[in-house]
Amino acid sequence: VDPNHPTCTVTAGLDEKEVKLVKQLAPSIDVYCVNTYGDIAGVRQNIQAYGWNGPYMITEWGPNGHWEVAKTKWNTPVEQSSCEKASSYEERYKNEILADKSHCIGSYVFLWGQKQETTSTWYGVFSKSGLRSEAVDVLHEFWNPTTLKNRAPQIQNPTLEGLAKGDFIILNPGNKYTASAQVWDVDGDKLKAKWMIVPESTDIKSGGDAEAEPVPVPRCVRKQGVESLEFFAPDVEGAYRLFYEVTDGNKHYAYFNIPFYVMPSSNAVSDGRFVSFKKQQFNP
Repeated sequence: VDPNHPTCTVTAGLDEKEVKLVKQLAPSIDVYCVNTYGDIAGVRQNIQAYGWNGPYMITEWGPNGHWEVAKTKWNTPVEQSSCEKASSYEERYKNEILADKSHCIGSYVFLWGQKQETTSTWYGVFSKSGLRSEAVDVLHEFWNPTTLKNRAPQIQNPTLEGLAKGDFIILNPGNKYTASAQVWDVDGDKLKAKWMIVPESTDIKSGGDAEAEPVPVPRCVRKQGVESLEFFAPDVEGAYRLFYEVTDGNKHYAYFNIPFYVMPSSNAVSDGRFVSFKKQQFNP
């Protein structure tokens, strides 16, 4: 119909049967487009083997998806920190997108903004107020090298009661606990931190549909600093996340969250709710 503009189609992930179906039923398609996250390495490796020899684009990519990561014992996904995500953005852009100069003609990072999807930080490279995460710094360096004047804060080793995110962290209602992380800024900017206790989201949708953001639990934070926190566990049993956000005063931020579960000690030992419960990890 219009020979002057290329046509494309997008598939979620790369599947050999889909590639062959597109070639068979839509032979006028010029560019094959793939939306992919943790499986991005498979695109460059497999797309020609599956029969597509023309140009392709990675039309949606980013951190590990919430369906691709480790889960807690209560089945909530464990999110990468902003620094861990930045490392994966760098590796994926360099080794999967730029590396295929003969066939990959470009990509779109998801999401150039912010949204609630599983958590408030999972997919956006900006905060709700427009602050830039380290992922933006990484992409800036690829797209416009040597012009970056200020960088996002750095975070290492976040822990809750000495346990890392993804560990089996059970807290007792109303008890006092501590959290910590190593935090610094390569530019020497003055840092300001915010800690929050947030219930695990229950409004989980599919396909990127809009989700309601859970409201932080009030009056839990007792004493907070840039690298440490004292807080009281919520009174209501259930799944929560400890959210941490640090800003540098120069439109950057960094973050992490640690999932935990609030359960009375008597229930934790007696009701068998978590099959792999380890007594030595329990905080009475």
